[in-house]
Amino acid sequence: MRLQLALVEQRRGRPDSAADLLIDALRLGHRLGLLRTLLDASRRVPDALITLQQQRVLDPVLSFYVQRLLQAAARARVAAPLPTTHAAAPGAVEPLKERELEILGLLAQALPNKKIARVIGLSPETVKWHLKNIYAKLGVAGRDEAVARVRDLAL
Repeated sequence: MRLQLALVEQRRGRPDSAADLLIDALRLGHRLGLLRTLLDASRRVPDALITLQQQRVLDPVLSFYVQRLLQAAARARVAAPLPTTHAAAPGAVEPLKERELEILGLLAQALPNKKIARVIGLSPETVKWHLKNIYAKLGVAGRDEAVARVRDLAL
């Protein structure tokens, strides 16, 4: 949550607050041995880490940890590039937009609509609208089915 709050602060134009929260999240993540958990919080994490490196001089341990996170993010991007379109094969889903994929990532973390809205910077009603479109594209009826379908499709 600290990492997501840092991303919200960064979006709100509060770089100092965002950097402090991001450093706190990194310290906690390092202490707990987290890697994918931090990277899966948002697609904006690698950019936030790069910005943090440019703005602040980090202690050697955090600097090394940030490098590990960025390397893991780069490996994940190479291993599974973001889908921009899907083949029009029978049973294939309609292409999901970048925003829809971002919302699905947060949905997979079991966040309620209001928290998803805060993290992304949208209204809860807009999140509901996106979810309705996501459900229609995936051919599902609810949150759990959508997350399961996305995992099955490896999006």
